[in-house]
Amino acid sequence: MLIEKTALGHFGGFSYFSAFLAEDFVIGEAFENGGFTLSCDCTWIDNVNRTTTFSGFFRRMARWAKLRLRLKPVFYVLEVFLNPVALSLAMPLLFPGAGWLALAGVWSCKIVIELSSYLVLS
Repeated sequence: MLIEKTALGHFGGFSYFSAFLAEDFVIGEAFENGGFTLSCDCTWIDNVNRTTTFSGFFRRMARWAKLRLRLKPVFYVLEVFLNPVALSLAMPLLFPGAGWLALAGVWSCKIVIELSSYLVLS
């Protein structure tokens, strides 16, 4: 997140947002409601946690899910439609013959993408 110092000064600095758990979301909302122009960069940030446990990973995912549910409940429910792996589970039910092929194709692509990402980042 890149914020101009003068724009942040409009709210009294980062301390204004210190009481919020999802401060990045709150900052975005405050700036938007304050009439500031917001934009997103197309630069991806890789966040790889190599030292976490499975338990730590799932606790983190649960925290993020709770935040997304509280912030935008309707969009949280609709997230399943953005997940091709989840949607592919319905394919055999909707299309008994070709559905299994679609499911296998989606899952195969997902495995190849994940493995490729792992190999590139390792």
